[in-house]
Amino acid sequence: MKKIIAVIVTFAVLFPNVCFASSIDISNLSDEELIVLQKQINQEVETRINNTGIKLPAGRYIVGRDFPEGKYYFILTKFDSKWGNYVNVFPSVESFSKAITSDYMWRDSPKEAFQLDFSSKDINFPYVLELKEGYVLDAFYNSAEGEVEFILQLVK
Repeated sequence: MKKIIAVIVTFAVLFPNVCFASSIDISNLSDEELIVLQKQINQEVETRINNTGIKLPAGRYIVGRDFPEGKYYFILTKFDSKWGNYVNVFPSVESFSKAITSDYMWRDSPKEAFQLDFSSKDINFPYVLELKEGYVLDAFYNSAEGEVEFILQLVK
């Protein structure tokens, strides 16, 4: 019994990243290995979106890079009640970049761009968004407290 405990302690000391890994170190991967890993991650994201949906934090996402184009249920699951929650959708990275540097964001935006403004009554309500290749989905919140989370699920 003492030998088994000694072996376990030895492994825990010699291989702490294996026993207590909080993140994966990808810096030692070759370029080819990194590309293969990225493709596997993208496939898993697509599988989850197609089946149960995927929970995402506030952030900026590009359709075609972060998830495939399609018609999605957009379901807000965590809300910042102090400030409100907004989601901006733009037809391209260029139009988004131009709009956020403009003094008149919506006047200078293309007609395909829009903003959704969520309140607490919108929690778990499935909005339908049609997102095309290259669209920018900018889901953010105006508070330093809390986080906004949402689920994207492909409409079948």
